[in-house]
Amino acid sequence: MHFLTFIEHKLIINSILCSHFKLVIIMVFTGPSDEKFEKWAMKESGIVDCNSEGECIKDNKKIRFSSSHMCDNGIFTSYEMNYVYDNGQMTTLRTLGILGVIF
Repeated sequence: MHFLTFIEHKLIINSILCSHFKLVIIMVFTGPSDEKFEKWAMKESGIVDCNSEGECIKDNKKIRFSSSHMCDNGIFTSYEMNYVYDNGQMTTLRTLGILGVIF
């Protein structure tokens, strides 16, 4: 039966810690940008023809940008955008971005 020596055990722990540290650094520097999120949100939700005043078209109906929220904690970024139809109905788009990919 082979037991790991203290030095082997320490090398394994250092290797694991170093790998985790590298992964966190990569995640911090590869979060998706606001622009990338906005493009993704428009494509996925079917919102088109937005003007500078925040008025857009979705399903041939006028929809207005209401508010947005972004939370970037370094490892991942979460986004939320709110739109309101003329009748007062609200639509919220929520998503999560990790390693430059938006889900």
